[in-house]
Amino acid sequence: MIEFEHLVTQSEVNSEYINLTATDGQQYGSQIAEHGRVLSVIDERGREFEMKKHHGNQLTRCSEWFGENAIKASTVILIRFDRLNGKLYLLPVPNVHPVQSQQLGSVSFTREGKHYELRCVLDGSKVRVHGILDGKQIGGFDF
Repeated sequence: MIEFEHLVTQSEVNSEYINLTATDGQQYGSQIAEHGRVLSVIDERGREFEMKKHHGNQLTRCSEWFGENAIKASTVILIRFDRLNGKLYLLPVPNVHPVQSQQLGSVSFTREGKHYELRCVLDGSKVRVHGILDGKQIGGFDF
């Protein structure tokens, strides 16, 4: 059994992939699977997803898992690979001291049947701008 914690970065959120790197910098991709292998991934609710190992240390096809588990930058996840059954478990680690966010404002509009929203949120010392399309976050930036 391989088990480690990983801190999700903004780059991973934007591109919806996961680096198989522990918070201490150790990479585990080569111990989990070879390039191109499709893995069965289980979340904390027991839902199953398919993701693909990409090159040395990445998992791709993570879009659905990110959405279903409300994954954001700075989320810590526990990654557990059970060699016996070949399943990978991705489990968000609860934040014991959650950062309080405050919504500053938003603007929304509908165009060609799609609902768009730009939302500004004060998150610690940063203002985060989120782009939302039909209820799903599709991008954003900090300033």
